[in-house]
Amino acid sequence: MEEVIILGRGSGWEDAPFYYDDEKIQTWGLNSHIMGRPFDVIFEPHDVEWWLANCMEHRPWHKPDYQYRRHIDRVNEMEVPYITLKHYPEIPLSEAYPIEEIVEEFGVDYFTGGIDYMLAYAIWKKVKKIDIYGVHTVYDDEYAYQKCSLEFWIGVAIGRGIKITVHDSHSLLKSRYQGKIHDNQGNNPDGLRYGYFVKPIITTTNLNKE
Repeated sequence: MEEVIILGRGSGWEDAPFYYDDEKIQTWGLNSHIMGRPFDVIFEPHDVEWWLANCMEHRPWHKPDYQYRRHIDRVNEMEVPYITLKHYPEIPLSEAYPIEEIVEEFGVDYFTGGIDYMLAYAIWKKVKKIDIYGVHTVYDDEYAYQKCSLEFWIGVAIGRGIKITVHDSHSLLKSRYQGKIHDNQGNNPDGLRYGYFVKPIITTTNLNKE
């Protein structure tokens, strides 16, 4: 395996290409995402037993996932490797995520969402290329808190020489000033480099002016 395509569940995930019978490229997804397309590996960063017992419940702190039980059947039917908290006998190809080994490798324990685990795992596996589709962490979205750790792991990948491409994300690797910074005309400068909101006209006369 040399390349990994990581799919989130936001808009744009359906734009990811399909690769069949290519040992060099794998496509990874999260839990019930497998109900929408085939994957080479599925990650589940939650307690499967708890979710199986509570997936139909709707609570202020918990969203239901009506396909959760069916996705387990699909994983078993398609014999897809299932990387999660531990091995579950009802999911023969489930295996424990190597969290201790990865934390030791990178010297940091910083994960706020499932895509973080996927990125760290890909880096740990020493892939050469990572493509990310369908991952958004906009400021007013419920996943905004995941932006910092996602960008941290993207930085780790870049630092290790991995070519990484984020496809059409609304926010990843883009500045967000939370309404506290404006350009010289008072406009929202989100997405722009800090300080480069207006190109200044600099001349020798201006520099020497007292």
